[in-house]
Amino acid sequence: MNGKYSDQSGAVILAKEQRVSWLFITVWTLAQLGLWASLLTPANVGLALRVADIAPENKDFIYSTISCIGAIVAIFSNYLWGYLSDRTTSRFGMRRPYMVGGAIGSLAGAALMGTALNIPQLFIGWLILQFSANAAITTFLAVIADKVPASQRGIASGFSGMCRTLGVLTGTFIIKLIPDSLVLVFVLPACVFILFTLIFLMMFEDKKLARSEAMPVRAAEIFGVFGMIYRRVRSEHTFGWTLGSIFLLQCTIAVGQTYLVYFASDYVHIPRNEITTVAFYAVLIMNAFSCLTAPIAGYIADRINARRKVFKFSSVFLAAGVVSLLFFPNLYGYYTGYALIAIGFGVFEGLFIAVATTSATGKQDANVGADLGIINMAVSTPGILLTFSAMVLVSAGIGANYIVLYGGSGLLSLLALFTIGRIKSSKTPTPRAEYVTD
Repeated sequence: MNGKYSDQSGAVILAKEQRVSWLFITVWTLAQLGLWASLLTPANVGLALRVADIAPENKDFIYSTISCIGAIVAIFSNYLWGYLSDRTTSRFGMRRPYMVGGAIGSLAGAALMGTALNIPQLFIGWLILQFSANAAITTFLAVIADKVPASQRGIASGFSGMCRTLGVLTGTFIIKLIPDSLVLVFVLPACVFILFTLIFLMMFEDKKLARSEAMPVRAAEIFGVFGMIYRRVRSEHTFGWTLGSIFLLQCTIAVGQTYLVYFASDYVHIPRNEITTVAFYAVLIMNAFSCLTAPIAGYIADRINARRKVFKFSSVFLAAGVVSLLFFPNLYGYYTGYALIAIGFGVFEGLFIAVATTSATGKQDANVGADLGIINMAVSTPGILLTFSAMVLVSAGIGANYIVLYGGSGLLSLLALFTIGRIKSSKTPTPRAEYVTD
């Protein structure tokens, strides 16, 4: 961090910020890539295949139920592990135990899912995987606030956001590589996760918290999380505006991702025999553009020292993508719309953690794990709400419902321009050595 010291002439020198190395960021990124691959490979493909193998007659209902419950567990466990890590006084550090436990638990859950003989075993394995992986997700993100200086948080956040997309692609590659071994489809990504986690821990000097400085663990704060969030938002407005911005932007992203296929068939009127190809290219566009945009957005935000202003471009691109989709109901408008949404998604993924960890949130250093857990709740909640509400709108079979669904999500992304503007500026001085005479 920036600090001052005196030289022999009596001048005061502003010392250079303590930056982390590119090797540190690279290994940290690879560990998260393994983490997301170990979680998203079962989530996107493996779980559906195992349900179809075990209970083909009720696969749709069982898969939806297991997925929904797992998502709810993920939301609350994210906050729980972040909250506990803020109060951990282990001699191994505050975050390290949860990284190790999360990696081992992910392997155990994945192995149980891959070898399950019935639905209860599969369900338990899925819950173990969700519970464990989210312990690692929160604590790996906490490293940004713990170790990465503000001037590098944009690029670090960008690489972290890129890992989510690459995790999907890595899982897809693994399935293509070993299509006949579902056990390896589940276990191999988890083994990669453990390997890179161990490598990272060898070079990671974790923060250690003295018992005298640790905040107490209160059950009311854990189980009364929504009440706690309400009180935080009322007392710390910047935290509230940050949460609101992330939630609004994620609503547009969730709509675009969830109804990509249905929108193409019902609104753009793509023939049934062409839907698979069109959807494949749309998904490819989403993944490629967002993956490339995330680190670029983080890098630019760091270079110009304006994370909040760059973050606003997420809102602009998302809204522009919705306009293209709704006003140009043809294949070109469809691909263009999803390209613009993907760029907005990339800016979002690349900067939401950086914005959250550099905004003024009261006792940020003491609550960073819990705060990131709450931030991840804001990221995940729109997708779960869509599962329960948006299908009711679309199931009526009226094309105008897509105008309401997509148009409404686009308006929410524009509303985020206002909420982002209300986030307290967190600019940091550009690190340099300068003399200040007494």
